[in-house]
Order: sequence, then structure tokens, then C-alpha cells
Amino acid sequence: MKKKLSIVITTIGEDELFDLLDSLEKSTIKADEIIISIPEVFFYKIKNKLNNDILINKSKFKNQVIQRIEGFKIAKFDYVLQLDCDLLLHKNCIEKLIDVFNE
Repeated sequence: MKKKLSIVITTIGEDELFDLLDSLEKSTIKADEIIISIPEVFFYKIKNKLNNDILINKSKFKNQVIQRIEGFKIAKFDYVLQLDCDLLLHKNCIEKLIDVFNE
């Protein structure tokens, strides 16, 4: 049985977030759920730029650690990968990470 993957991304609405989302879209393994945790005061930066499949956690805090914890609390699946918004992933990165867990 395939285990499912949640990805939690913390951001304050930086433009790099969209490059990360693009790299996730090109991944050989797709996340079953993507959660973006953003302070509610910065939500305006991204609200019209995301597709409907992405879950948004509007945090009352501008604190990456708290935002991440809030994202972990709503993640539903077996694997949870946390990413900063300024990362780019190689298309095989998630596949290789899951392979290591399954060894």
C-alpha cells in the first residue's frame, strides 16, 4: 500500500514560493497534500496565485517555527516533509527520500 505525502511550506509570501511549487509539480512523486503556512497579514501576496488544490494555513504569527507546527497539526498523511519556500527540488528528490525511508 502506497503511503501518502503531505508537504508543509512556510512562507511570508516570497516570490520564490512559486518556483518551489513549480518544482514540486515536476516531481516524479506528487504530494497528496500541500499546505502553505503563511501569516494572515501576508496572505494577500499569494491569494490569487494558487490553485485550489493547495491548503492554506493563515497563521496569526509571523514565526516560521510556529507556522510549521500549525502546518504539521493539519497534515493528514503518513509522511510529512517540511520545506522552506526558497528551495528548489530536483525532480527525483522526493522519490529518493521515500526510498531511504523504505529501506
